[in-house]
Amino acid sequence: VYKIVTYAYLHSFLDKNIYKFKDDENFIAFHNAMYRHTHRNVNDYLYYEMQDKFYRRIFEYNNKK
Repeated sequence: VYKIVTYAYLHSFLDKNIYKFKDDENFIAFHNAMYRHTHRNVNDYLYYEMQDKFYRRIFEYNNKK
């Protein structure tokens, strides 16, 4: 019996277990690749990617002071 597993489900599973593989660069790359596929279309992904980078830059700027 086969079970259909979505990218969103797989990404959620990886999120819950990322602490086990935090030092494995291949795992991190795979985790990031799965995230891209959890969105309905490319524009949604690009929007959230841009938003994440924007928030990270603000955080880095605030921590430099």
